[in-house]
Amino acid sequence: MRTFFIILSAIILLSCSKQQEPELNTYIGNINTEKITTTNIHPKKVDGNIKIKITINTQTKEVSAFLEAIEEVSHNLEIHTSLDLNAFSFLNNLESVGDTLFMDLKDSPTISLDFLRKFKSVHTIKIINGRELNDYCTLHYLLQELPENDIILINNKYTPTYEQIVNGRCSSNMPPLPPSNLNGSIPVFDKQFY
Repeated sequence: MRTFFIILSAIILLSCSKQQEPELNTYIGNINTEKITTTNIHPKKVDGNIKIKITINTQTKEVSAFLEAIEEVSHNLEIHTSLDLNAFSFLNNLESVGDTLFMDLKDSPTISLDFLRKFKSVHTIKIINGRELNDYCTLHYLLQELPENDIILINNKYTPTYEQIVNGRCSSNMPPLPPSNLNGSIPVFDKQFY
């Protein structure tokens, strides 16, 4: 009988050691990219705040690896950078920020917000210091659902009003976009709009 328990224990121990760690779907707490020490966690949701600070000296590989799966931030997402945000894939899956999306582009060469193309909901958007930012068309359909006072644009190359973005004047480089369909889906664009 003792031999049976020893063999059973050995089998259980070996089977447990071969299992991979379960994927973490929700990270509870705040994330500051200046303090990331591990890249083996890939949460889809952050129940807290995220502060992303990217400079020329930032280890962007580690930051990207940690944040690339995130689809939802329950509170605030704060981004400070002087680099082009479209160069980083870690924001491509982001769909929702529960409270405020704040971006201080610190004279970044970012000209559009294409990295937010999957974005579906946010309470407040504040974008400042985008010396090259002149295209808000990614936010055009999203802003049609937001109250007027929930977008703040300061000191950007093109700083349209809420009404201008919602009415399709979302870029200084193109004609107005068509309105969204009644079912809320984004229409397919004809070449005439480009």
